[in-house]
Amino acid sequence: MSEPRKEPGLRLKIEQPTLSPHSTRVWLDGLDISHGLQSLTLYWKSDELTMAELTIGIGEVDMDAQTIAHLVALAEQKQSASAE
Repeated sequence: MSEPRKEPGLRLKIEQPTLSPHSTRVWLDGLDISHGLQSLTLYWKSDELTMAELTIGIGEVDMDAQTIAHLVALAEQKQSASAE
């Protein structure tokens, strides 16, 4: 038996069993993100779905010190470049 072809990108599943937008459920690679989803935009190109843009609400972020230091360095670099 051959392996199913693996497409690049993640799997987005959307269900809306009633006409109410409040009944919509959304999964991203099997993870239910319905509770945090604020907006969803789908883009088609040449009759093929090519991209989805998601806006999700977050309550907190866990981040390590190395990541914070990297983000601070990027912000400082952009600030000094715009000052020149």
